[in-house]
Amino acid sequence: MPRTGPPKKGEPNRSTPEQRAEWAEYRKKNRERMRATQRRYYIREKAKRPNPHGKLVGFVARVGKAHNSDLRAHSHRAKVAALNAYGKNCQCCGEQRLEFLSIDHVNGGGRAHRAKTGSGKAFYRKLRTIGFPQDPPLRVLCHNCNQSLGNLGYCPHNLGETLYGEV
Repeated sequence: MPRTGPPKKGEPNRSTPEQRAEWAEYRKKNRERMRATQRRYYIREKAKRPNPHGKLVGFVARVGKAHNSDLRAHSHRAKVAALNAYGKNCQCCGEQRLEFLSIDHVNGGGRAHRAKTGSGKAFYRKLRTIGFPQDPPLRVLCHNCNQSLGNLGYCPHNLGETLYGEV
């Protein structure tokens, strides 16, 4: 007895060109109905799956933007605490605006250190958790000075001239 329906996993597709054309036509005609069915299936199956993020996602779903703003405020406080611990302005050019400041690893090795402690917001929170250690030596630099030191090996603020001549 010939089998009907799509082939099982691993079996070759033995449908005829006429059958494939017929199925394509059916999908065109019933596109919205098929999407609605797929959407219902997705919602039903999503409810069955355990939440990979635990309670946080459910909480965010209920609280939404308020929770996100709390997280932003928490991260902001961690960054301010770290910057206060290591210096309140750029140690190269004196920049004081918080938005421009970051933590720099004095002797390099930032990638390896961030691999242990995390990066971005997690980095500032981890520094606060472990009491703002002095090993490896860290300092506050603005993003411009930090990028110049990392990419060029020097900061133009300390040279008095740029690659294009006098400042």
